[in-house]
Order: sequence, then C-alpha cells, then structure tokens
Amino acid sequence: MKKFVIGLICGIGLTATTAVYASDTIQAYLFPVKFMLNGESREVDSKEYVVLNHNGHTYVPLRWVAENMGATVSYQESEGNTPPWIHLMYYQTDSGLLIKDPKENRVSIGNLQLKKIVHDYPNYVTAQLKLQDSPYPLSSVHFTLFFYDENGKLIEKGDGTGQLMKSGDIQTVIVNVGSLKNYSSVTLTVTEIIDISNAGHD
Repeated sequence: MKKFVIGLICGIGLTATTAVYASDTIQAYLFPVKFMLNGESREVDSKEYVVLNHNGHTYVPLRWVAENMGATVSYQESEGNTPPWIHLMYYQTDSGLLIKDPKENRVSIGNLQLKKIVHDYPNYVTAQLKLQDSPYPLSSVHFTLFFYDENGKLIEKGDGTGQLMKSGDIQTVIVNVGSLKNYSSVTLTVTEIIDISNAGHD
C-alpha cells in the first residue's frame, strides 16, 4: 500500500473547495478493497475514486457508495457560519418521479422534501431530477418549480439552474423557495436544456 499525506477528508467523492492548513493534515493509506453491495460484488473505479485506511477505519467515496446503493447525493455550499450540507436521498426506482413538464417529457422530478428554516438558511426543497433520452453527452438543465395552495393560487416558485446531467441520470437537486411554508401541488417547467458536451466539461 502506498503511503501519503492528504488534506482534510471532507465530502470524499464530492467537489468542494476547502482551505487546508498544516494542522488539518492526516496520514492515511490507499486501501484496495472490493465491496459486496446488496449481495453483488462491486469494484471502485480507481481512475476516479480511492478508498483510504486511517487508524484502522475505512474511508470510502461517498458518492460512489450512495449511488451504488440506490441513492443520490448533492453538495450545498456553506452560508455565513453554517457548515456545508451533504444531501443523501434514497430511491428504489424512479417510479416516484412523476412531476413532468407537458412540453418537455425528457425531464421529470419527484420525491420533494420541504426543509424548514435552519439558522440563517431560507426554506428550500430537495428533490430528485431525472433526464432521459437526451441526444447530448452532457446537458445543462434549467427548470422552475411552481408551488400552489389548496385553492390553486401560486404561492411561491423556485429555479433550478445549470444542473449538469447525462442521459439517464437521476440527481438530487436543491431549490430555494423563500418563505414557502406548505403547498398543496407543484408543477414543473423546463426552461432550457443546453448541450455543453463540447464546452470543456468532462
């Protein structure tokens, strides 16, 4: 096993920018290992992820494990004195992603969860978004959710901008919805799907 020093292990498998100081370094080892997930043997793609051993504990790529267990992951930047958030949402199938734009049937959303105000955070909704049958290798999906009360009156809307997705992807999305307290129904409008496969993204 190769020995090396890494910076603060936080959100392994997620893209996050963290200031690292000398006092925040730890000593860990590459730990080649195979996984058995729900009875199926799985290997981590060593070109993209690594597994680490530190003081006898195994540190695994969170996104890889979550998605192989049937969940989605997203990272929410910190605001003010509140630390960043990592959102994990579990799904067994995509049968719950029933909200669609009647004019754009390639995109669907569902499993909405309203999050209450936490300290200085506004209310927000987490959901799972699916893009299917896209002709582009990589797309930027822009959408808006409209929330209505029991009388059909619009009470709030929230935009989802620039969600990077491949065809068939299901991803956790976070939509800020301001003062929304509750809602009776929600609709989806897809505002744009942009081909960015040749825009310098992997």
